[in-house]
Order: sequence, then structure tokens, then C-alpha cells
Amino acid sequence: MNKSTITVHLPSDNPWFPGEQVELKRAEVEKLARIAADAAEALRARNFQSSYSYDQPVMAALAPHLPADPIAMLRGIEKVLWGMLDLNDWHDGANAARRVISTTNAYATPGFAAARHGY
Repeated sequence: MNKSTITVHLPSDNPWFPGEQVELKRAEVEKLARIAADAAEALRARNFQSSYSYDQPVMAALAPHLPADPIAMLRGIEKVLWGMLDLNDWHDGANAARRVISTTNAYATPGFAAARHGY
């Protein structure tokens, strides 16, 4: 296992098989995960009643740093955030950011997009 990279699978059109495997630079993914966690942590005092309230501020903080096709990077960020979070603290920045990224990744899967459009 290469410690300087993170391996993620892109979404697949077939739910039974993973998509293409992509290698991401670990330092770049960890930097973006910290940006996402810090953006969510800055909102701690607001004590949102629903987790989706974090979506816009967290994604706005990440947007300038994401590549043109962010799907692989977002999957890498989610993987890193899982290692950073404190499951005992619902409002922890890493936990809030992970929920945002996880939801964004779910929306990016072909099956979810098709179901959302009623196909």
C-alpha cells in the first residue's frame, strides 16, 4: 500500500461492480479534508437543527480547491474525514463535513440520479 496516495473507486453504472479505481495524492486530499472540517467547525456555534444546513458553507469552502471533475476527490475527502471524526460529537467539524461529502457522493451515483429523476 502506497502511503503517499489514496485509492478510491468512481461510481459505476452497474450496482454490482465498482467503477474505475483512481489514485489520489494523499497530501492534496488531506488538505481538502481539513478545509471541509474547518469550514464545518466554524459553524459549531450556530447549532443547526438539521445536518443539511452545513452543505452550502462546506461546499463553498471546498469549491475553489476542487478539480473540474471533483467526483474522485470528493470520495477521497470522505475517506480521510472518516479517520478524523469524533463520533461522540454530532457537531464536530469533521463529522459535519463527512455528512456533507457523503451526501454529495451519494447524489453523484448514477442510480441515485436516475431515481431522483423518476426513471
